[in-house]
Amino acid sequence: MGGCGLAVGARDVYHLVLKEVEKRRVEASVIPVGCMGLCYMEPIVEIHRNGMPSAIYGRVRPESVGEILDAYLGGDVSEAFALRNRVGSARGESEVPLLDEIDFFKHQVRWVTRNCGIVDSESIEDYIVYGGYRGLARALESRPKDVIEVIKKSGLRGRGKADFPTWLKWSICREAKGQQPKYVVYNADKGARELS
Repeated sequence: MGGCGLAVGARDVYHLVLKEVEKRRVEASVIPVGCMGLCYMEPIVEIHRNGMPSAIYGRVRPESVGEILDAYLGGDVSEAFALRNRVGSARGESEVPLLDEIDFFKHQVRWVTRNCGIVDSESIEDYIVYGGYRGLARALESRPKDVIEVIKKSGLRGRGKADFPTWLKWSICREAKGQQPKYVVYNADKGARELS
C-alpha cells in the first residue's frame, strides 16, 4: 500500500482480498504494508499459511484475487511470482524462485530496508516486534559522547547536498554553550508522506 502500489490499484486489490477472505470464511489477518522495492510488480499480495511457503504474487488485478486465494488455499503456489521460503509440500513450489533469487534482489544485502513490505507501517506493535527502538534503547543507556563515537565510526553522513558528517553535527550541538535542555529540530521531508 505504498505510493507505487496505490498508483496502480493496490487499494482495490486490498478491499477485494478482505471480501474474498470473508467470503471463504478464512480466519486471517489482512495487513497493508508499504513498498518492498518491487514497484514494477505492484500491486503485490503475499500470502502465508502454516505448513505452506509464503507466496508473493505480483501485478495482481482485482478480478484475479479469488483465483489466487483458491489456488494457494488448495496447496498450489505455481502462479506465485516468488516465495520467501520452501516447505516442500506445495504444488509448483520447486519451479517458483525464492525472493532472494530473483534478479532484483540476488545481489543485494538489504539491511535498512529488510522489513519493507513486511511491517504494517501504521502499527507501533509491528515496528517493535521487528526491532524498532532497539537502537534508541542502546543510545539512552549510553553516555552521549559514546553515542557520538559510534556514529563517527559508522561513517553516517547527512543526506543533504553538503554530505556533512552526522557525528560532527551532534558533537557541535553537544558542546554548544547555553542552558539545558537543548533541542534538535529535524527538518523532515514532506514529500515522503504516503499517499492516502
